[in-house]
Amino acid sequence: MTNYEKLINTLREVFMLDKAELDFGIYRIMNQKRKDIERFLDKDLIPQVKEILQSNSSVDINKIERDLQQEIDTAKKYGNTNPDALPIVQELKGKLERAHNLTEIENEVFSLLTNFFKRYFDNGDFISMRRYKQDVYAIPYEGEEVKLHWANADQYYIKSSENFKNYRFKLTNGKVVTFELLEVTTEQNNNKTQGDKVRKFALVAENPCAVVEEEFKIYFNYEPMDKKVKQSDLLQEAVLAIKDKIPQDYVELLSLRPTDKDKQRTFLHKNLNDYTAKNSFDYFIHKDLQGFLTRELDFYIKNEVLFIDDINTRDEQEFLKQLSKIKATKKIGEKIITFLAQLENFQKKLWLKKKMVVACNYCITLDRVPEKFYAEIVNNQAQIEEWIKLFAIDEIKGVANADMFSKKVLSFSNPLTVDFLKQNPFLVLDTAFMGSDFKWKLISEIDNFDESCDGLLINSENFQALNLLVQRYKNKIDYGYIDPPYNTDSAPILYKNDYKNSSWLSLMYDRLRIGKEFLSPIAAQTIAIDDTQMVELSLLTNSIFNEYRNTKITVVHNPKGSITKDFNRVHEYAIFLTPSDKNGIIERNLNLNEKPRKLRRWGENSLRTERKLSFYPIFIENGKVVDIGDIQPDDFHPKSKNTIVNGKIAIWPIDQDGVERRWNFGLDSIRDNLDRITILEQDGIYDLFVTHEMNVPKTVWTGGEFDAGNYGNTLLINIIGKKIFDFPKSINLLEQCLNVTVKSNSNCQVLDYFG
Repeated sequence: MTNYEKLINTLREVFMLDKAELDFGIYRIMNQKRKDIERFLDKDLIPQVKEILQSNSSVDINKIERDLQQEIDTAKKYGNTNPDALPIVQELKGKLERAHNLTEIENEVFSLLTNFFKRYFDNGDFISMRRYKQDVYAIPYEGEEVKLHWANADQYYIKSSENFKNYRFKLTNGKVVTFELLEVTTEQNNNKTQGDKVRKFALVAENPCAVVEEEFKIYFNYEPMDKKVKQSDLLQEAVLAIKDKIPQDYVELLSLRPTDKDKQRTFLHKNLNDYTAKNSFDYFIHKDLQGFLTRELDFYIKNEVLFIDDINTRDEQEFLKQLSKIKATKKIGEKIITFLAQLENFQKKLWLKKKMVVACNYCITLDRVPEKFYAEIVNNQAQIEEWIKLFAIDEIKGVANADMFSKKVLSFSNPLTVDFLKQNPFLVLDTAFMGSDFKWKLISEIDNFDESCDGLLINSENFQALNLLVQRYKNKIDYGYIDPPYNTDSAPILYKNDYKNSSWLSLMYDRLRIGKEFLSPIAAQTIAIDDTQMVELSLLTNSIFNEYRNTKITVVHNPKGSITKDFNRVHEYAIFLTPSDKNGIIERNLNLNEKPRKLRRWGENSLRTERKLSFYPIFIENGKVVDIGDIQPDDFHPKSKNTIVNGKIAIWPIDQDGVERRWNFGLDSIRDNLDRITILEQDGIYDLFVTHEMNVPKTVWTGGEFDAGNYGNTLLINIIGKKIFDFPKSINLLEQCLNVTVKSNSNCQVLDYFG
């Protein structure tokens, strides 16, 4: 295979020209550009390379020809009848031959471009691999004190549920084949394993294929299977099961598309491989592909093409040959990059474009629904079935009036009665079960509807949901809590190739960046994580939330432990990000954690005589501390713990037995702690209390209430009746996180974008 053929094959892969038959998503866009790309590769590439090389060598050829003719003429002038035998003439003829022969340089250019694009392209994505020298890579650095960088830091992570949509492709006769999923038993953004099970694609056992509306559809399930079952074996079984059911118009599916490893691979098997790979790997969109590849091409040329030691300054022709090669490599490379950037930028625009809301419904308690709608509600069987499922309304038994003081209770009936709805005003109406006209009429009847909604649940890829909502909720959220994928072996996201950690960082970066915009100036953010990515997450949050304090709380969430190769793990982390220019979460939330103690010291070292500088009056007026008095002489003894001085109440550190003690603060520090002092009155006697410093949350949270097994997993199973969630948090942990971050959590707005 020639260097040109190698380059063309590489570029066909980069431009995904081998997927011309695909008829969905970005491939439709690729098909629109396909003719332009193929014309460039097949017809324009070689002539453009020749033109560039010739433009750099034409002047030199003329000069060589003049020099050659001059040497021949001079030799003849002096009687040399065989000037061709002269060394200088032979040398010039050799140079002229090399100057006319561009094939060698062309091959070098093709080889250089092949190596460049192969290096940066990996299964549909471009990964930064700036090679400084053998096995040494350079990263972009702009003088920062600390630089956080990862392989695909300049890319959007785009794995989403859209990957589980149907896969369509066309045959050469125009017929369409579709792989369609009938059942997907997964949270589509997070391909987790469960125990010894891994979700895989398998052909539907009964009626696996059919021609529907001129499409040949092949049906699959995506379901948990034993880890020992290989996806490749399932695909081979699918091919064998379908091959005899393929209609004549679709027989092209059985034509060969061989590879080096599988000489008998069919067109059907090829697309099955592409289909399962598409739904198993994570993909990315480059944020600035043209800028990235242009910079990388320059770096590549300077470090791996232009070698100073190889430049022969004594041979002008060789020197210009090197320059021609470099110029051709750069110009042709830039043309290819422009094509690629057009396609990538289109994908980026699609990704960043605010998405349409497909459906919107509301859950409203009946006490907020005008009674004129009740007559339609009582006959809605879907809603009744939902209430039976969720609230067991079919178990409500009637109670007749026993006397004038008892209340009549109506029994369940189907259909329901309007009086039954009035009797149960806190049943939740779901407009998903009602017609569209009903929904909009109902909403129009409720004043300030948007402001009345106290919860919003969005079913979406999280980046897209955040992008849609950011302007509506910018700087309005009181508290953010997220529980992202931990990137552990027990629950992996199937990151492709060797970019597991860097892919996870790309996933987190843009979501944290846009999520930060939701937070109010005094809001805090909490992120749950374990040891696997805690260090990387801390560095990442420091770069995004650089003006926030970063505090790591160790939470003992699994007291029984989880044995690893080295240690028995019982903990994970809650990273708290709090605004550093505010008073801090503790001072803003004392009302939630107040367990005050007496301002007067007691016990050991508490007497006035043991620290005389802490015996002084504190003056109060109208329930507030208004002044601090001076230290009194040793022979002064107040008549009681409360005295009147100039119309103000003076409180002294004297206990209930009349013993003169001292305050916990001396005159040097009392004024800095006045906002922590509380005044209490009992039987006309005033005393002072101070919020105890030990109520500040510690950095290790331990205790049975944080056990995720008892207060997370078991609790949910008891509520729902079966296990649905793999790794729930303790409900007490979430309450504690909220309590230490939000001053009053009764009406606070909380944002969670990693369920």
